[in-house]
Amino acid sequence: MKKVHLFMVGLFLVLGFSLSIEAKNSLTSLKQDSVYSEVDKLPVLKRSKGSYSAYFKKVVKYPPQEKLKGIEGDVFVSFVVGSDGNVYDVSITKGLNTSMDEEAIRVVSKSGPWKPGKKNKQNVNTQLIIPINFSLSPIEKSIYNQLRVFEQKGIQPLFVLDGKVVDENILLEDYNVESVRVIKGEKAVKLYGKIAEYGVVVITSKRGTPPVY
Repeated sequence: MKKVHLFMVGLFLVLGFSLSIEAKNSLTSLKQDSVYSEVDKLPVLKRSKGSYSAYFKKVVKYPPQEKLKGIEGDVFVSFVVGSDGNVYDVSITKGLNTSMDEEAIRVVSKSGPWKPGKKNKQNVNTQLIIPINFSLSPIEKSIYNQLRVFEQKGIQPLFVLDGKVVDENILLEDYNVESVRVIKGEKAVKLYGKIAEYGVVVITSKRGTPPVY
C-alpha cells in the first residue's frame, strides 16, 4: 500500500525544516548603558493590544515534529527591551528542545517595537523573562492520542477524509477538523477492504476536502 501523509498543519508534517535566526539589532550601544530588572513601568508590546501572551500565542509556529510527538510546555525567554523600544540580547533561560527554543527566540526577536520601560520617568533598558507557550488544541490532542497507538506498533493506518480514501498528500488545517475516529479489526476491513487491515483513521472536515498538496 502506498504510504500516505495527511498534512495537518503542524501535526503530520514529517519533513524536517531548518530555522535561521538573525540578530535584529546591534548590542553595541546597549552594552554601554545600564539594564534594569526592576522599573517603575514595565515595557509594553505595542502590537499586543494589552496582552503580549495572547500576541505570542497567535504568532508562534508550533514545530511540526514536536506536535507529532505531542510535546507541550513553556520556553522561558530572557531579553532586553531597549530604551529605544527595540529588542536586544535574546536568550533561553529554560527550554524544551532545539526546534521549540529556536521558534521562541524567533518570535521574541521579531516582536518589536515595544513601549520602553520607565525608571524615574526616563526610558530605560529593561530586562524581561517571559514564557512562550506551546500547547496542543483539543482536536490535535485527540488525533495525537489516537495515532500514537499506530506509531508505537510501527504500522501505517488507512486515512479516510470526508468519506474518501486519501491516496495523495493533503493539506488540512487543524481548525478545519470536525471529528476524528479510529476503526480497527474486522470492522475496518469490512468497511474498506484489505487495505484497512491495520486500522482506519476517519477524519471529517468542517469545510470540505482541501486540495491535494
